[in-house]
Amino acid sequence: MNHIEQNTLRTWEIRLKMAQIGHYIMCEKYVRNHKVIGYSLILLPSLLTGCLFLDNQTLIAIPILNEYKGLIPFLMAVFSILCIILASLQMFMRPMEQSELHRKCATKYEKLQRDIEVYLSGNEYMDINDFILDLVKDWENVAEYAPVTTDKAIEEARKRYGYTHDHDENFNL
Repeated sequence: MNHIEQNTLRTWEIRLKMAQIGHYIMCEKYVRNHKVIGYSLILLPSLLTGCLFLDNQTLIAIPILNEYKGLIPFLMAVFSILCIILASLQMFMRPMEQSELHRKCATKYEKLQRDIEVYLSGNEYMDINDFILDLVKDWENVAEYAPVTTDKAIEEARKRYGYTHDHDENFNL
């Protein structure tokens, strides 16, 4: 393997690492969204149910509630609307499914990265041209089914990896 081929594989290794990190970042984002929406869907209906059982005796006994008792019907309506919106978002966004897609994609990029590491470590088990053709084919296959990674996640991956625009302005995932 010549110097140019080795540099190409090292560059691809960096790109695969950043793609992997970018997909893990998206995975974390979707898990976080799922938790925020899920906990909100536990808390809001609980508060709504609690408001249903408020009566005049309770309102009189708790001065702050008595002072704002006119807001309780409004808050109940707001909580009901928020519950519907959050449940719809949860159904539409499917954050756990999206998280799993990004996790699987990240592990596939990691496998490609390991293949390059093994090849560069001196275990040249095949001709460099055959290796590159197989790698490109596998990479294209992963990329074809990969979910979208946001620009913000790509920038975060660059920061985590320590790779900035200063190194190469044309470097894109």
